[in-house]
Amino acid sequence: MTITGEIWALAASMSLAVGPLFAVAPARAFGIVAFSALRMLAGSVILLVIALVSVDTLGGNLFAWILIAGSSVVGIYISDILTFYAQRTIGARATSALYALQVPLTIFLAHAVLNETPTVTQAFGITLCFFGLCITILGRGSGVSWSTISVQPDLLRIGVLAGLAVSVCQAIAMVLIKSALQTGADPIAASAFRVTLAAVLVNPPAYGLGKAFTNLPHPFRPILFGTLASALAVNGGGMIFLMLAIAHSNLLASVSSLSSLAPVTTVPILWALTGHAPTRLAALGVIVAVAGIMLIVGS
Repeated sequence: MTITGEIWALAASMSLAVGPLFAVAPARAFGIVAFSALRMLAGSVILLVIALVSVDTLGGNLFAWILIAGSSVVGIYISDILTFYAQRTIGARATSALYALQVPLTIFLAHAVLNETPTVTQAFGITLCFFGLCITILGRGSGVSWSTISVQPDLLRIGVLAGLAVSVCQAIAMVLIKSALQTGADPIAASAFRVTLAAVLVNPPAYGLGKAFTNLPHPFRPILFGTLASALAVNGGGMIFLMLAIAHSNLLASVSSLSSLAPVTTVPILWALTGHAPTRLAALGVIVAVAGIMLIVGS
């Protein structure tokens, strides 16, 4: 059975949805910024081991690996910095809504750079996924309190611009990766290289990990397990699945749309784990997104 790029993209969104479930305890213990740096470092080790075991040749050429390096700098390092800033100024829900704009931006860039054009069915499916994602994000029960930031319009504008910049960075990174993988670069090796480079750039000691380790609560085992499990899901499986999706799909817009559905995938997972039904708006978003998935996968 051949696994299509769209199936790999859905697997990536599921990994990105599961990863944060393990991150609650370590994020509280280390602080969100320090934890993200540590998770990236752990993810790079996991990916390097997987690449050493499974990859025979790197493939591609020097320019391809320069493109992959660029995708790491833009799509992980710079994107993470902008994401943290946006979340602190406009909140997580508003940041997620702006992040969803990477889908139409990817469509535009893929058409301009790679000459990719979706069919009518694919375009309709991508549109449904996009609106389903937005509805789900807006339908979540908690989010930014606009009244607390409306008194600081300059801060609000900068936060919105940072959120928009994240979506631009992600769209650029997707096009860079696609261009590199088209030369024959191995997607698993590329995953390891991307995350390892970003981990080096992040420089975990600069994010206060040393201080965080000295103040860790006990017991330490759940924190260690949560960190490794989250790294395996987000930086490990999520990254590999995304790279395989890009490598095996003929339409980058489909991959961007499906892989960004982690907020949608989270809804049924949390319902199953907690027993708390989602809001009607969030449930509607999931239904709309599923309809879009069916169109994309079936096209």
